[in-house]
Amino acid sequence: MNRQLKHTVDIRTVFHRLEDRIGVYGRRTCSGSEASLSEIAREIDANKSTTRRILKAMVATGFVIQDPVQRTYRPGLVLFELGQVVAEQMEIRKAAHPILKMLSEVTEETVHLSVLDNGEVFCLDKVDSPQPIRLVSKIGARGPAYATGSGKALLAYLDDESLQQLLKSRPLESRTERTITDVARLMEELETVRERGYALDDGESQEQVRCVAAPVHDYTGRVIASISVTGPEARLPLERLRSLSTHVKAAAEELSRRLGFGGREKAVRE
Repeated sequence: MNRQLKHTVDIRTVFHRLEDRIGVYGRRTCSGSEASLSEIAREIDANKSTTRRILKAMVATGFVIQDPVQRTYRPGLVLFELGQVVAEQMEIRKAAHPILKMLSEVTEETVHLSVLDNGEVFCLDKVDSPQPIRLVSKIGARGPAYATGSGKALLAYLDDESLQQLLKSRPLESRTERTITDVARLMEELETVRERGYALDDGESQEQVRCVAAPVHDYTGRVIASISVTGPEARLPLERLRSLSTHVKAAAEELSRRLGFGGREKAVRE
């Protein structure tokens, strides 16, 4: 039993250390950099046996390619694509942070930058409210997209086929008494989001917590992220929440502009 537990911890440690290696691989793929088993094991601080098992799995899934003659490893196309995604998200985060900070100063509430990942909303960055009573959240946190303002601002711009597939694969489970659990009603809500340009979360994900969010576009018009303001219901009555949508939309539009979206491009649903 103890031996099995130790093995699990070792594997998790290796995967955490591989995260940095993935970034290096993604950036160096085009140069054709290769490494031996010993070099990789040394870099991630793991023994050869564990590293070999990890690499075998990565070869099978296309993350890594092994040279059959030299027995060296180099990044596969899947890893390169992953590196591109990570680089894009880091670029968004860098461009967004000063905007998030300014929005938090204006609203005095917690501000989040979120992206959609496998049907969930993922917090890419945040700026905490200066108020003593505020939402407790963390970068890297995930939540159900259908039950959050940030998530609905992203779901609204998926194409119909992708949205239907996502909703079929994930039941709309109730998080609070206000969570939308009916697909038809959610579809109506997403249509409203597209019409007004922002999404609301009226205590649908957490009790007594409200949120307003707006979509962020890249240079092609594709919605790639959302910016939101979140706070306790006591400070965010619905009237104030709707009035804050002006600030949130302006922040999202400014970030979109910095990412190359001119406003003349048509928003793309995909």
